[in-house]
Amino acid sequence: MVGKFDTTLYFEYGTNKLDVCGPIFWDMPTDANMSIRVEVELKQGNQTESGASNGAPFSPLDPEWMVYINTGKLVPGTAIGRARAIDTESHDVVARWNSPVKIDRRLTFAAVRDLIVANTKGALPEIGEAPPQREWDEFFEQDWPSNSAPLEAVSG
Repeated sequence: MVGKFDTTLYFEYGTNKLDVCGPIFWDMPTDANMSIRVEVELKQGNQTESGASNGAPFSPLDPEWMVYINTGKLVPGTAIGRARAIDTESHDVVARWNSPVKIDRRLTFAAVRDLIVANTKGALPEIGEAPPQREWDEFFEQDWPSNSAPLEAVSG
């Protein structure tokens, strides 16, 4: 299987809940009995957030993976992400993927209204930036937070 990030990740409107997701491409019939969970880390400036899928694992015929991260650290702007898929039976890492991503808020009528109201009071929206590209390789090579925690504690 191969995973990828969606190019834009969105906060649920009015919350700090970030939907981190992307497509899954299964190699059939090799992956027919595979069941995975996904762990992700996003880095924006000096801030790093991580999360793991919980609930039902992903398996063939699932067209995408999704991890929810409740964060006050990340803001709309750019970030870099890394992810890995872990087999739920063997706990082996079966795939890894990295890429730059854009973080944004979904545009709704209510969001536009709130933005106009906020700007009339002089509050500018905060825009984040991914760390410099020279730091990406170091980030991608770092140990995962779950490497030091029991699998059950990370998967929620």
